[in-house]
Amino acid sequence: MNIIIRGQFTVNLCMIDLCKAFDKRNHSALLLKLLDRKFPVQLMDIFTQWFDISVTCVKWGNCLSHFFKFRSGVRQGGVLSPYLFYVCIDDLLKEITREKCGCYISAVCVSIFVYADDIILVAPSVDSLQALLTLIEIRESIASKSL
Repeated sequence: MNIIIRGQFTVNLCMIDLCKAFDKRNHSALLLKLLDRKFPVQLMDIFTQWFDISVTCVKWGNCLSHFFKFRSGVRQGGVLSPYLFYVCIDDLLKEITREKCGCYISAVCVSIFVYADDIILVAPSVDSLQALLTLIEIRESIASKSL
């Protein structure tokens, strides 16, 4: 999407839904990121136990599958899930912010808006937007290989 603003400058937007992003996050990688952020050990024990006992099943009509263990992911709709997902993608957000290839509002560079697994990229040119997309593609590729 290309928007013309005051002074005939353009703002290029790209909206991304990281589909299945909640489902693919590695529990061990998440716990390591929490440790790096000096998360309290007592809460780490609770998360470790929670991940260890998390099971689910599939319901189709009136039939339920056998229960199976979660190997990765955070529950969609869970109160903590957006925060846990944010911890997973925090490094990506910092890297995109360091690129400084977004649009400037006063003296602040704005390049990304995030809510849960929905992302809006903002850039002054198509080339800058492509650079941000490439960065996300590379980081998500690395994250999916760490499963």
